[in-house]
Amino acid sequence: MAYDFNLLVTKLKARGLDLTEELAVGVTTDVFSFVEESIKLSPTPLDDILLIILPVLKTSLLKIEDTIDGQVG
Repeated sequence: MAYDFNLLVTKLKARGLDLTEELAVGVTTDVFSFVEESIKLSPTPLDDILLIILPVLKTSLLKIEDTIDGQVG
């Protein structure tokens, strides 16, 4: 089912929802995968346009998360 938020919550709980850099990156990866899978399953063609900008958003967010521990890398 597209946009199954119960599945998203399950994935996030599995990550512990902690704010460490490693877990934040994992949560971001799971959320973006969830959204991409849902867009592909959705019968609505309008949300397909998000597939163009998702990689840019994900990369930007991961760069920000990379500094959570005070260091780059």
